[in-house]
Amino acid sequence: MILNNKILTIALIAIVGFITLSTTATAAKINFETGTWEEVRAKAKKADKIIFIDAYATWCGPCKKMDKETFTDAKVAAFFNKNFIPYKIDVDTEAGGKLFKQYGGEAMPTYLFVDADENLVYKTLGFMPAEPFLAVGKTALEVPAIKKRFAEGDRSPEFVAEYLVLMADSGDPEVTELAQQHLASLKPEELVKPENFKILSSYVRDLESEHMQYFINNADVFVEALGDEVLNYLDPVLNALFQDAVQNKNEERLAEIEAMLSKCNSILPEGATPEDIMVKVRTQYKAMTAADTETE
Repeated sequence: MILNNKILTIALIAIVGFITLSTTATAAKINFETGTWEEVRAKAKKADKIIFIDAYATWCGPCKKMDKETFTDAKVAAFFNKNFIPYKIDVDTEAGGKLFKQYGGEAMPTYLFVDADENLVYKTLGFMPAEPFLAVGKTALEVPAIKKRFAEGDRSPEFVAEYLVLMADSGDPEVTELAQQHLASLKPEELVKPENFKILSSYVRDLESEHMQYFINNADVFVEALGDEVLNYLDPVLNALFQDAVQNKNEERLAEIEAMLSKCNSILPEGATPEDIMVKVRTQYKAMTAADTETE
């Protein structure tokens, strides 16, 4: 019996240990508050913390992916639970939709960082794996100090560049105006500097603007100076060119796309060539413009 008791004890320890390990492995998650907005604000004020709001929709695929993969990452969960008051809002509900609109939300998932007095601290959006999302949280914590430094008058070029990049998703018209003024003060060739390119890629979307035209016509210069970093801007620019081509039935835009792809050939994904991409682009262009013609 003694032997059996020992075996039973060892078995129980093993089972308890397994359960403990299993619970630890699956328990990591961001602990979102379930109270009202006023209750969450009160808690944030008492704890002297920023509120992290995950604005989602029940039908949103990337939102579900964030819930399943990113919000359950151990590092992300630990950091957000420690430093923020996490809160979820369903943008399709009356209360959630009101908050979403209040902070200029346009797509899901959107991540809002708001203080207890309802001031927007930081905003960004889209699916992100754990590490980039962790960086978002760290940035949100840095924003108040950077805003204070800017308000106190620091206008050194390096700091202004840092400030503008940080505030790119804020939706603040004053920040956008400052970015345009900063870019206007630069010579075109200065846009290839890393700090200036970050501002260019964060704020400039007008295809006809001087800065955009310089990028389109000198993409190879940017690639030579900045390498793969150009890809982050290349994608939205190519999409903008293609959308303009379709909407205005402007095939000259296709030529611009082809020229840009050729200039950026060295940083295209492995196996992708400008020629192959253009075959797909032209096929899609014909299909979309033909469909538009049929509906007219």
